[in-house]
Amino acid sequence: MEDIKILSKEIVQLARLSLTGSRKDLEFYIRRLIRKIQKWDTAAAAELAEIVNHLPKRSSVVRSNEIDSMPVDKDTRLNLLKVDPNPFIENEPILLDRITSELDDIVAERARLEELLLAGAEATKAVLFVGPPGVGKSLSAKVLARNLKLPLLTLDLSAVMSSFLGRTGSNIRNVFDFAKSSTCVLFLDELDSIAKKRDDSAEVGELKRLVTVLLQELDAWPADNLIIAATNHDELLDPAVWRRFDRIIRFPAPTESQVTEIIKSELSGWKQVGPDLLAVLALLLKDQSHSEIIREIKNLKKTTILKGGDFDSAAETYIALAMSKLTHEDRINVANILHRTGRASQRKISELTGVSRDTIRKKADLGSEA
Repeated sequence: MEDIKILSKEIVQLARLSLTGSRKDLEFYIRRLIRKIQKWDTAAAAELAEIVNHLPKRSSVVRSNEIDSMPVDKDTRLNLLKVDPNPFIENEPILLDRITSELDDIVAERARLEELLLAGAEATKAVLFVGPPGVGKSLSAKVLARNLKLPLLTLDLSAVMSSFLGRTGSNIRNVFDFAKSSTCVLFLDELDSIAKKRDDSAEVGELKRLVTVLLQELDAWPADNLIIAATNHDELLDPAVWRRFDRIIRFPAPTESQVTEIIKSELSGWKQVGPDLLAVLALLLKDQSHSEIIREIKNLKKTTILKGGDFDSAAETYIALAMSKLTHEDRINVANILHRTGRASQRKISELTGVSRDTIRKKADLGSEA
């Protein structure tokens, strides 16, 4: 009799949610039922899991009627979102294997939703990217959207942050409501701008309430969509924000080997650089971000074309200009590499690097003895 009463309550609740509740609430309740039913009827649990994971997808954000209804700021009439219906990537990002593996896992989870659900787990629905500017966070968001074959919606902070503080919270809600109504990847760049610590005495009350709005929207985010947030200043984030993300992926500055691969990738199909010159460029660019390295190599390519010379000459000129940014030890390393390549005389190397000819000669003698 007790079991029948429990079953009756479940049926009543299902009926209530089906007729009056939100889709997310209904899905959540069914997922909870699956874990209960699996204990005594695995076949029924599997059938429920299949139903949940094959519900009709929400409308596509790229349909014309959806684009027309995109949320806008009431004052400026600017769109609050930027839509990339078919994310395209010119060059694949050069990332650490650890990061690539995590991104691949997020995509792979979507192909095994039923297995995850029957195990009492869910696919990743919220990811936080942490790292300095230019290390591939935004590009990785685009990679995920492309690999999931979903449009990428990017929050436009300049439009969302209204001059009327109370309206900013409304803008955030409108963005989330729109994104939840379609199947997509939502990208929140510079999350620290809207999710600062609420114990910061320098912030006004309205901005603190904005964090509360954001937390509520993250809690209500549907399981079949993916939200990605990125921050350059994780120390500014409110502690409660961290708990809303299933995965936190940290993007460090490029390693020495990554720098080399980024340079090779940018020059691929245009110029093959010798290993010694490649090593010098990698040494000069070792402390720069992914985007900064690409920018410098693109500039070198432009210089080569405009000056009508060859890339090696342009690179050597660049080396001479960059020496002032290096430590004395690194300048000696550059000088040794240049000397080994035989690209220039000791006098020329000394002019390029600022390292005395005596030092270059001594290092060369030590190398030959070794």
